[in-house]
Amino acid sequence: MRALYLVGIVAAAGLSACKKDPGEASLESVAEAGYEVSGDALFRAAESDDLKALRAMLEGGLELAVTDGSGRTALHAAAGAGAAKSIDFLLDRGMEIDVVDAVGRTPLMEAVIRSDGRTVRHLLAQGANPRAKDSEKYKPLMLAVREGRPTMVSELAPYVREDLDDALLVASILGQAEVIDELTNYGASVYARLEDGRTPLMLAAQNGRGEAADMLLAIGANRFGMDEQGRTAADLARDAGHVELASRLAGSPVAGDFELMEPAELGAAMVELVESSQLTEEGVEATDPELAGSPVALPADSGSAAGDPSHVGGDGAPGAEADPVRPSGDLKELEGAIVGATATPPPANTSNRPASPGDPSDAVTGAAVSSVPIVMRSYREKELPLRVDSTTNEVATLRVAGGDP
Repeated sequence: MRALYLVGIVAAAGLSACKKDPGEASLESVAEAGYEVSGDALFRAAESDDLKALRAMLEGGLELAVTDGSGRTALHAAAGAGAAKSIDFLLDRGMEIDVVDAVGRTPLMEAVIRSDGRTVRHLLAQGANPRAKDSEKYKPLMLAVREGRPTMVSELAPYVREDLDDALLVASILGQAEVIDELTNYGASVYARLEDGRTPLMLAAQNGRGEAADMLLAIGANRFGMDEQGRTAADLARDAGHVELASRLAGSPVAGDFELMEPAELGAAMVELVESSQLTEEGVEATDPELAGSPVALPADSGSAAGDPSHVGGDGAPGAEADPVRPSGDLKELEGAIVGATATPPPANTSNRPASPGDPSDAVTGAAVSSVPIVMRSYREKELPLRVDSTTNEVATLRVAGGDP
């Protein structure tokens, strides 16, 4: 009996010795996956969407908030690599979505610079702050502009409409033609101005950005606009030594440049634009009789800055306030109307993609049609190609701008 008792003790002791600590088992799992337990390995696992290795490292005692030499976290690494599974895993483990690195950049900013639109969209849906600033005061949108990433602009624009005009001015200086195209689709105004009166076209011309200037002209920029010193885009290009671009911008005006559109004409032009386009919702054409009487959303910026053509007053002057109009029934009712525009902010964390202008997923209460091809650049603001040379008593002497100075 005594012998059997001793054998039982020895056997029990052997089993106890074979039992491994959970942390030790996790470390072995890390080794088997081909990683060492370190911050660099954690980043590699995050970039690779290797959740098994991530879990094992954290269970083995590695700190979630470990950073590299530039202050980046595993969440920055996952965001930059577009590793959605790792992003969700790290957020579920308690990592802050707007954690910053040594230069104040968040994972969203990292995704804007290095990843793709799907990742940016996912981070925004999870509550990432689109208005955060890094140590250089750059917001995610401005980083997208600086890096020349129009896809990122399209993801961010619905969240930061108040920044679109500033972004357009910067894109014009940098000559980012594709970014300009995207910004104006989402509501940036080609009539935005710096404090000294320079427009996006003037900035593009002054910096010799021919492709950007051509894009701005194609979407409605006015080459006869003047800054506070009376200089046109052609003048600024010429003064900066961009002779060929100045020559292209300084062409003589044609008869149509002296014409102004009355509000009624603007309404009629917009009706024609709507009726000539297919308005679809889940593949149903807007001309379907069942859609008669449905309200139509006009996706555009609702800002009221001076010179913003999204607000056309009863006197036809840009910048004057007008009550937003949501037409119903026959679109011909728009003729003669003062047409305003409204914008619906994106929903907060309700889907993987925020509602955005022109997106078929947009929802307007009671509306069967929500995708309307009217964007801000469909509006036009015209400055006559005239400048005041001198005034005597109550008489002003004008001359035609453009052509031979």
